[in-house]
Amino acid sequence: MQHMPSDPFSPPLGILYLSSCLEIAGNKAEVIDYWSEKFDKQKLTNVLKNSDAVGISITGFNLKESIDICNFIKEIDKDIPLVIGGPHITLYPEKSLKECNADIAIVGEAETTIDKIAESIQGKSKLKDIQGIYFFENKKIKHGKKPTMVKNLDKIPFPARHLIKDNEYGYLFGSKVGKGKVTSMLSSRGCPMSCRFCQRNFFGMNTFRQRSAENVIDELKQIKEEGYRTVLFVDDNFLVDKKRADKIMDGVIKEKLDIEMWAEARVNSADEKLFRKMKKAGFKVIAFGIDGGNQEVLDFYNKKTTISQIKKAVNMSRKMGFYTYGTFILGAPIETQKHFEDSINLAKSLPLDLVAFFVLEYGAGSPLWEEAIKDGKITRDEYLVFADSARNLGNYPKEIIDAYAQRAHKEFYVRFSYLIDQIVQGFIRRDLRLVKALIKVAFKKDVTKSYWGE
Repeated sequence: MQHMPSDPFSPPLGILYLSSCLEIAGNKAEVIDYWSEKFDKQKLTNVLKNSDAVGISITGFNLKESIDICNFIKEIDKDIPLVIGGPHITLYPEKSLKECNADIAIVGEAETTIDKIAESIQGKSKLKDIQGIYFFENKKIKHGKKPTMVKNLDKIPFPARHLIKDNEYGYLFGSKVGKGKVTSMLSSRGCPMSCRFCQRNFFGMNTFRQRSAENVIDELKQIKEEGYRTVLFVDDNFLVDKKRADKIMDGVIKEKLDIEMWAEARVNSADEKLFRKMKKAGFKVIAFGIDGGNQEVLDFYNKKTTISQIKKAVNMSRKMGFYTYGTFILGAPIETQKHFEDSINLAKSLPLDLVAFFVLEYGAGSPLWEEAIKDGKITRDEYLVFADSARNLGNYPKEIIDAYAQRAHKEFYVRFSYLIDQIVQGFIRRDLRLVKALIKVAFKKDVTKSYWGE
């Protein structure tokens, strides 16, 4: 079960991976995704009546709603085993068990242990022998064996997409932007970089691992056979290993898959030869985490990128004919109003099709969060803290940073030259789907609360 109320952009891959593992072990699995369907108490009640256990994926973003659903589940059936997992649970397993009224909390990845958890619920094994879990026993919290990370991702079965075959994805800012039936795919896990704002530093996610090109092609072939037309690669950086990416493109072209693909990449991974092959293979959109329009800000975040690399990557992406998305962050503790202006001006100077200006938050697990705890500015119980002057985490009050983000959004989108450019690009690319979404963005009051990804 996933709960994250928003436009249904991509399916809950984590849950679908675990469902696949459960099915292979001989269990029946059912998935409810409250990102792509409305919360229906009666439907959930009916599902619980025919279930031996229920699991829910939780992030800091959807914590409040998830706790409400956990309590509702226990109101329906106080004895049903409730299993919780996800990034937030990995960081706060014991606290989460109590907050969510849950029975078992999973730390880290669970593809190799979810079947064992099912066995323990069925009375075939003991929880204390399972890796990476916390659980209640005689009203006391205990834990199993030390968690381990999945090293060979090729051994993990493909997500059980058939469990959400009737759900729709590929929506952005209220418009369908993906062609046909849309799904997402993860070809690697973790990230080799160490950006200071990134929350990937919890268990396993700061260790980069990737699937073989052959394994990725096999899943893409299955996806095509299941009727999907658009695949959203949700890797933190699809182009970390350019040789592997090149092999994947060769495979897609050889198999004549004819699917539309989207990917995220770092600006310093831009490569004209590879971009040409990606275009030939069917890639439509490339998203760059730009994050700052001033070198001082980029260096503060430990981005290991430069303004010249940003300009080169975005211009190359436009030249190749990709829709190009750039994200910026405002509110670093070193930022002045000049830095804010630099980011806004850089965005307007680039041939970007879509931008989002986010405001910095100190998220649990990130280096900035750890540093703030060490400095006594926040506590470990605060998993998401706004970077403003009220907590000495930034130079300006929240209202000023928010206002800059809104101004940046308005100045970028509400430009006659931008709107004309998007219409022209839509005709050049013979695709007006994204133009419709972009026009909606131009009149959206708070784009800073929208996002792309899992």
